[in-house]
Amino acid sequence: MKTKSVRRYGRRDLRLEKFELSEIKEDEILVKVMSDSICMSAYRLAEQGETDLLFRKLDEACQKNRGLWNAEAEKILFEHYGVL
Repeated sequence: MKTKSVRRYGRRDLRLEKFELSEIKEDEILVKVMSDSICMSAYRLAEQGETDLLFRKLDEACQKNRGLWNAEAEKILFEHYGVL
């Protein structure tokens, strides 16, 4: 099945792509998400990443994981606020 997705490759670099989904396995479900906006926290992260070192580090950590929040980003945030 073909699908479309907007993927984030970097600051201000969003691309609409078409790709083939793999076959759905017996223990999986197919979910259709419809949206006409970008998450404001993702937009803010991209914008502030240009001038703010913390946001730059968070943005870079997320980019390593296809734009998704991850353990590395969480660690950066916790270290910044002295939680770890």
